Amino acid sequence: MAAKMEIRRWRGIGVAMSGVVALGVLAATGVYLSGAFDDWQDNRSLSSACGGSLDYSELKEVLGVDRLRAKGSGLSDCKVADPGNSETSVAVNIKQGGGGERLLSLIARMDSHKPGQAVTPVGNGWGAILSTDGGTTWAGAYMVCRKPARSGENDAIVVSMQVDPAGPAEPLSADRRAGLARSLTGTLGKLADKRGCEGTPRGNWIARLPEDSTKNLKRAGEAVGTCRGVASASYESAADGTAPIEDCFLADERGRKRFRLAAYYGPYAKSARRETLVGADIRRPTGGGEGAYWTTASCSSGQALYTVENLHYADVTIAPDSPQEKQALKTFAVNSAKRHGCSPPEW
Repeated sequence: MAAKMEIRRWRGIGVAMSGVVALGVLAATGVYLSGAFDDWQDNRSLSSACGGSLDYSELKEVLGVDRLRAKGSGLSDCKVADPGNSETSVAVNIKQGGGGERLLSLIARMDSHKPGQAVTPVGNGWGAILSTDGGTTWAGAYMVCRKPARSGENDAIVVSMQVDPAGPAEPLSADRRAGLARSLTGTLGKLADKRGCEGTPRGNWIARLPEDSTKNLKRAGEAVGTCRGVASASYESAADGTAPIEDCFLADERGRKRFRLAAYYGPYAKSARRETLVGADIRRPTGGGEGAYWTTASCSSGQALYTVENLHYADVTIAPDSPQEKQALKTFAVNSAKRHGCSPPEW
């Protein structure tokens, strides 16, 4: 009798264990299926982001996340984000056509009269730039889409990105900056291919970017990039003949920024006329006064714009210095125009 009861007890334990194992298998299967479904949703959303034109292959590494999901399948705007934290994201804007509406606003560069961040070139033959402020990085790139000769005109494709990565609010590492640049230019290339256009400038695969030197104060005569030849202490970026925007800050001996020199090419020149403080006054090829001056040059991408502005801080506005500003603008504009293959600037 006791033996039969022992057998029954072990049978009960076996049934219970089988139930536990089955529940475990079902739970694991559920987790697997849930994960597989999440992956399917993620990939499906990413493949249709921005009309299927977004190159998202490196954006997980750029943001420092394990998952990404996209919102917005329209061609002009989309956003990819960590499903668990929508603030960790890349916002993408695409514009096609000949205009330059709000291009500087999309990369936080419209306040050229303020001592904000300077842009740095992507280089490698691309018309692209990056800029950083705290933990946010902006990126912009353009390509002139040359239409068939019978159409009689060209237009531009412009891609803008705003990147807010996971983790502390600090600039992206060099590797992540290069990954962002590859995503930016990859998206631009896909758009050009879809339109069947001969886009220029169209660069090479990006292994690395020029070093971001915009925080390094150079003494007068030490500049070798965008501020080369300017007779002042300065903050500069690497000089690049395809960069659509170039910046150079003139500083005093203590390192305080006083004036911004800027060059704009392609659609960004049109945007600068519409969005910047100095742009509102531009009515002729060259001119200025009261701390802001400009000039222009003819380039294959259209009319380029070169400006110098005295900087406006929250508590003070730097006093104009017409002789220094005009001489610095002339040196800066001549060098930049020559790099970009443009005609000599007008004076």
